[in-house]
Amino acid sequence: LLEVPAESVKHRIGTIELCHFHFPRVDQEYLQRLKAAISAAGVELFSVLIDTGDITAEDVSEREADFETIRGWINVAARLGAGHVRIIAGDAEASSESVGLSVTGLRSLADYASAKGVVALTENFKRLAARPETCLEILEKCGDEVGLCADFGNFPAESRSEDLAAVLPKANSIHAKADYVDGVMDCETYKHHVKQAVESGFDGPMSL
Repeated sequence: LLEVPAESVKHRIGTIELCHFHFPRVDQEYLQRLKAAISAAGVELFSVLIDTGDITAEDVSEREADFETIRGWINVAARLGAGHVRIIAGDAEASSESVGLSVTGLRSLADYASAKGVVALTENFKRLAARPETCLEILEKCGDEVGLCADFGNFPAESRSEDLAAVLPKANSIHAKADYVDGVMDCETYKHHVKQAVESGFDGPMSL
C-alpha cells in the first residue's frame, strides 16, 4: 500500500481512493508513513471507502459496535488527510423504519466526520440504497450533510441507464465500472454511462 501513491503518479492518476480492507495496519507510525507517501507523490486521497458496518442492523448492540468501527475509520481518514469517507447506508430491507435508521445514523456520522474536516458520502450500495428512489430519499432527508458516490455497477444492467439518470445529478464522485462478457469489456455501454455522467453536469472524480 505504501507504494501505491507513487505508482499512481507513474500512470498519471492524480486522485486515489482506498478501501478500509486495503490497510494492513492502522497504528500511528504506519499511518504517518502512508500520509508521507501520499504527500511525496503529490496525489489527492479523495476518500476512504468504509466497506463494513450496518447502521440499520436490528440488534442495537451490533449497530452500536458498527458505529464505533465506522468512527474509527473516519479517524483514519482524517489522519491521512482524506477529503471524504464513504459510509454504507445500510443492509436492511427498504422501509420507513430502516430509512429512518439510516438517515439518523448517516447524519450522526457526518457530524462526527465534519468535526474532523472530512465529508461523508454514501452510495447506491447494499440492500437499502440499491434502488434509486430509496437512495434519493435518504439523501434528501440527510440534507446537505451527506453526499453521494454513484456506482455504475451497483444498478442492474437492465435498468442501469434509467437508474443512473435519477442519481447522477446528486453525485459527488463516481465508481465507473464496466461490464465484461467472456473477459471482453462492453465499451459502448461503458461510454454511454460516462456520457450520461458528463451530460448530468458531473465534474467530480471517477474511480476506474
